[in-house]
Amino acid sequence: MGSEYYFKKDIHSMSLSIGYDKLINKKQVSYALALGYDYAIFKSHTNKFGQFKWSVSNRAVLWQLEDEFYLWKAISLIPSIRRKFIITKKINMSLDVGPSFTIVLFQKRKTFEEVGWPFNYMPNFRISFSIGA
Repeated sequence: MGSEYYFKKDIHSMSLSIGYDKLINKKQVSYALALGYDYAIFKSHTNKFGQFKWSVSNRAVLWQLEDEFYLWKAISLIPSIRRKFIITKKINMSLDVGPSFTIVLFQKRKTFEEVGWPFNYMPNFRISFSIGA
């Protein structure tokens, strides 16, 4: 869940999101706090029908994952290209593609039953929906 603020004629935007996952998997707890900045590219900002926008996106995500084997705290930096599809005046869908770079800030091993480490970099793909007022 989050919020996005547009400024300078909808060319720039800032977003803040928070996520928490305890409902899906009872054995693991995870949360994420994301701060993002988007910059619309191309002069028209939408196609001739007003159906989509292209933008360059940057996100910094502070996250924690705790399961029965490990406790991880890390930050991920995610630059990406975003295509926003304007479905209606109030509903948008966005697709983001780009790399994700992760820096582990803290790691605690709880047991020796499993060996693991998060990837330092990996591909990132995101689909998001937004509903405006």
